[in-house]
Amino acid sequence: CISRGLSDKGRSASSVFGPERPTIAGSDDIVLISLFDGIGGARRALDVLWLAVNCYISSEIDPEAIRVVTSSWPEAEHWGDIEGITEDKLRRLGLPYPCAKLVRLIGGSPCQQLTGLNSTRIGLAGKKTQLFHHVTRIFELTQKVFSHSAVHRLLENVASMTNDARHAFSQELGTVPVELNASDFTWC
Repeated sequence: CISRGLSDKGRSASSVFGPERPTIAGSDDIVLISLFDGIGGARRALDVLWLAVNCYISSEIDPEAIRVVTSSWPEAEHWGDIEGITEDKLRRLGLPYPCAKLVRLIGGSPCQQLTGLNSTRIGLAGKKTQLFHHVTRIFELTQKVFSHSAVHRLLENVASMTNDARHAFSQELGTVPVELNASDFTWC
């Protein structure tokens, strides 16, 4: 199933957001690098929080997801495959934003090989799962290039991964996971 646009119900529901994105004063110094971007969930979250984004980098390979992002945020810069993000590419990104106060690196690496819903999951050995290691590489490069900025990362993945996988992710990131349930934050 591939979405080709909004249904009547979807158009009606989204109309409450209006054509303009509200912003909080002083929030326009944000660079967003969204890894495994999908349909732009990270960007949408910043819009909902009224945070303006000066620069939106989308790293995604699915053409239909890219179409959705391009339609919603025409200014998005598409970088494609996460494996192609280099220090040189990040340096070129940093040139127009020397005063960026905050760089948000947000993403959710592929979970198909980690989820408990997949009876044949292969976990950390999976090729898609291995893409996670690029997050640490890109985070370190981003800190180096944007040394004058606060660089924060926010990553998500499935809670049903094995304890070994969770431990490996935590060890590489140097942090422990926090489990959040979307139903704790919404009215539906």
